[in-house]
Amino acid sequence: MRADRFDGHDFRAARRALTQRLKAGVLRDLHRRSPARAALSVAGTGTCLVVNAALLAYSGPGWLWFAALIAQGFALQGVGYRIHEFGVHRGLGSARRSDAFGRLAALLILTPYTRYRLLHSYHHAHTGADSDEAYKQALDTRWKRLLYLSAPGALWLTRLPNLQPGPADAQRLRGERRGLCLFVLLLVGTGFLAPRLVVLGYLLPLATSLPWVSSLRVILEHAEADPRNPLRCGTWYRSGPISRLLFAANVGDCHVLHHLFPGIPSYRMARALRALGPGARAAGVVERTSLLSLLALWFLRCAPHRQPWPESRFARPHGGTR
Repeated sequence: MRADRFDGHDFRAARRALTQRLKAGVLRDLHRRSPARAALSVAGTGTCLVVNAALLAYSGPGWLWFAALIAQGFALQGVGYRIHEFGVHRGLGSARRSDAFGRLAALLILTPYTRYRLLHSYHHAHTGADSDEAYKQALDTRWKRLLYLSAPGALWLTRLPNLQPGPADAQRLRGERRGLCLFVLLLVGTGFLAPRLVVLGYLLPLATSLPWVSSLRVILEHAEADPRNPLRCGTWYRSGPISRLLFAANVGDCHVLHHLFPGIPSYRMARALRALGPGARAAGVVERTSLLSLLALWFLRCAPHRQPWPESRFARPHGGTR
């Protein structure tokens, strides 16, 4: 195995090892899509955005207001996850329908959808390579990681790969950027009619709670990795019902399985972990059970991104390649 990244052969071998003991039909059922459950998850994210925005705009200061501010950060992050699953990974079936949803939803996080799609495809193709998420490896000091919790710091420190789109994607990008400009103009116009809703319900969480929610995502996706073992291509944090709800079943152990089986929908990830998790643990993952321990390793000990992290009493090493 190469020392700097995982390639397709590595992941295929890992998939074979995990699925060879499954009963017939289990893997097919895990990949089965449910339009009703997909619609429900999209509707749930949209409802959260509207309810949180209304609470932020029209409720007085207090614990409910601050709870809504935090929840809105997770809801905005959830928009990105819905784009990821139902747009980029074709979770709505046809490419046309999935891309249409992705373009519309990407407006809410002020991102051209095609650029997001190209970057994510690059990420899956280069998981573990130095060029993939290199800016996260550059978050190598405590002050940079603390600064990354803020919107200005995140904008300053984020350096994404400079991908060169083909002619068709370049044309799509031009159209999406024009659409983004129109969306911003619509946002400004709405701001005159309902300034509290736009400023407090949307712009404030976009600039405050979303950056630190995104930092949690960085820690719980690929902060820890071991190039010797493709099953450790990410942080194997033992997710639970709450973390799966907040992060759309796409962090920790869910995210590692996503890289191995990108077609498994988020609403089947809990079942996938029950079926595939024991084999992954037996193959050498280090299971993290404490979010506080991971935060301490990231912010206090400055454990390097995309390297094996020190074990603690909250990490459970298992057998296999280490």
